Amino acid sequence: MSIKIGFVGMPNAGKSTLFNTLTKLSVPAENYPFNTIEPNVGIVNVLDKRVLNLSKLVLPAKTTYPQIVFHEIAGLVKGAANGQGLGNKFLAHIREVDGIVMILRMFSDSNVEHTLNTIDPKRDREILESELIIKDLESIDKKIETLAQKSKFDKKLSQVQDIFTKLRSYLNEGSLAINFEGYENNELYLAEYKSLQLLTSKPIIYLVNSVDPYSQPELIHLLGLDSSSSVLNIDIRLEHDLVKSPEADLDDLLNSLGINKLIIDDLISMCFYKLGYIVFITAGKQEVKGWTIKANLPAYLAAGVIHADFTKKFIAVDVAKYTDFIKFNSWEALKEKGLIKLEGKNYVVQDGDVLYFRIGA
Repeated sequence: MSIKIGFVGMPNAGKSTLFNTLTKLSVPAENYPFNTIEPNVGIVNVLDKRVLNLSKLVLPAKTTYPQIVFHEIAGLVKGAANGQGLGNKFLAHIREVDGIVMILRMFSDSNVEHTLNTIDPKRDREILESELIIKDLESIDKKIETLAQKSKFDKKLSQVQDIFTKLRSYLNEGSLAINFEGYENNELYLAEYKSLQLLTSKPIIYLVNSVDPYSQPELIHLLGLDSSSSVLNIDIRLEHDLVKSPEADLDDLLNSLGINKLIIDDLISMCFYKLGYIVFITAGKQEVKGWTIKANLPAYLAAGVIHADFTKKFIAVDVAKYTDFIKFNSWEALKEKGLIKLEGKNYVVQDGDVLYFRIGA
């Protein structure tokens, strides 16, 4: 399972540079291939250090990292929902992703024009969100019309129609569908809601592209966001230059700048957290692999990520903690220490668990 993330922003906000930065992460080509499907879609291997460290211990024939699929969606402008700047085409691309990274420009450069001539990330955020909302309102209006017809024959659908009417009012106030609450237990509504794939139902990470550092509270205030919002400050051009540097020089460059890691590593971690994903690991001589699953998934469903048949044929799972595996080096040593737990189908898999599934014939 791969997470799909779309980069959204005004023209010249830094989307292409961020995309190029992420797709040039330095990993050995023979073991960790990077594959570009289309010019604006790339699969990036997430260099999870837990997978790397286990691979060094187990020495498998193959090492496979978790992956994120990044979609660089062309710049949106005011009026995109009405077709300005090929907006309809690019708004449709957003439906294909699981989450959005909204890139907001906070840098000045006379050689890189801003379509609105001034630097104002809060204004840009509001424009971008408004375009998403306008497109969602079109979908909701059509849904309400359809429900109005169907409710003549099924009175339960009239209640669903009422909820969508409330949702329409909520969006008209400038709010996002993902924050519309109170109807999570209405199965009829949820089925209709999910079928719409509303643009504003997707989690958003707000990324401020700035050469100057800002604290989390400063970014929240700068963008006019709620304190629970996910925000990040990156100097995208600097990160791009650092990634282009020889790997042997990278640590020295980071130290000279007073930082210990690339900020894009934080972005990747935030994508996992914001979308509610975790990684479990399988470690054997054939392969050490990081698997991406939704948080709070029971073991038998996690097994199905490896192979669909495993869900039905699941017997049990051996569970080891990553830190224990690193300390004692092997399944055999962990067994001697009594550090392997045998769990059943409803065990909730935790981030970083090292698992061995017992599957029946």
